[in-house]
Amino acid sequence: MEEDKEEGIKDEVSKVGKSVLAKTAFWSFLIGVLIALIAGLVWGSGAIDVSDSLWAYIATTLAVLGFFVGLLSAFGLGTIKPQEVTRFLIAGVAIVVVGAGASALVDIPFVGVYLAGITLYMLVFFAPAMVIIALKSLWDLGKE
Repeated sequence: MEEDKEEGIKDEVSKVGKSVLAKTAFWSFLIGVLIALIAGLVWGSGAIDVSDSLWAYIATTLAVLGFFVGLLSAFGLGTIKPQEVTRFLIAGVAIVVVGAGASALVDIPFVGVYLAGITLYMLVFFAPAMVIIALKSLWDLGKE
């Protein structure tokens, strides 16, 4: 009887822990996207230069958040569910392709510089998450 009670408590604690990690992953994803958008717009306005130390802090923050989002998602606790992995990786590849050609976006009048900045920062945020999720997907394919 007491073992059943202890097992129930352990299950409840496990559910609460997973819930907290899932919420943390959601907020990390949301904060990362918002930072990337805002920093991209600020970069587009010319207030941040790639040689600036502020760029390094923002890029490091985005990379760490992306790593965290990817790690939690790889363990099934994040915002990217297993059935969404393919769509996430395809969208990520699109961001990488656009980010690789971001210098061409600068030539678009009025908004090009802002689009280039946003794609640059999105690339920094999503790249670590994509690498971790892609590695997890390859691992899962190899196990089957």
